[in-house]
Amino acid sequence: MTDQTNLIVDTLVLDLCATYVRRETRFYHVDYPTEPLSRRDVEQVFIGTLGNKVPAELLTSQQLKQVFDIAIERKHADRARSVPVWGGSMACNPGNPARILWKENGTVSLNTWKCPTYRTLGTTEASYGIFDDFFSWVFPREEERTRVLDWLAYCLQRENLKPTWALLLYSKEKGTGKSTFCDLARSLFGPENTATQNNVDKLTSRFNGLPLTSRLVISEEVSLRPDSTQSNALKFTHQPLGSWLAKLRA
Repeated sequence: MTDQTNLIVDTLVLDLCATYVRRETRFYHVDYPTEPLSRRDVEQVFIGTLGNKVPAELLTSQQLKQVFDIAIERKHADRARSVPVWGGSMACNPGNPARILWKENGTVSLNTWKCPTYRTLGTTEASYGIFDDFFSWVFPREEERTRVLDWLAYCLQRENLKPTWALLLYSKEKGTGKSTFCDLARSLFGPENTATQNNVDKLTSRFNGLPLTSRLVISEEVSLRPDSTQSNALKFTHQPLGSWLAKLRA
């Protein structure tokens, strides 16, 4: 094969192996882990996405056959060139752009964290812009405002670390900016990395996969009594939650 042919095959093999995982003879796209595909499905879907990757005149059926043979059929120790075995687990690993995370036992876990698109725009001068007046209105006390913004900055600048406390927003009436603040936080962390739920039922239940695989959890209309089961569960939980932001009922 020519050098150009080798380069095309290698590029497509790496792309395929970074996009799909396999489990129990089925294949899964890293962005759609609940939709199993057959090998034939994977081949057809992958071919359909090649339009913007390789010029059609440079791609042959023989090259495609070789791509699928290397990535799926052959047995070799090159992890980057073989569709990995997914153990079925998913985890939020903020700051890590890799969607596939290797484990010690040779299987992989799926990273649910995605880099928010606005962060690809480059750096700009630090400024609150129009939100300066908004923060001053929502949090009129300077000490309180500073504490909230410090919490937000810490969680964003150290996304791989779990904060030791959460924000609870409360007001005696509606229309005080709580929802707008939550919308702002959701945009900063990335909608794809945020779980929004009513109350804390799912957060404290056994089946809480979405909150556990999200970087930010927003709980709307929270009603907690100090002696409630949910209150104690939140207080003593050791679950690997990311940042938690709750709106208490007015």
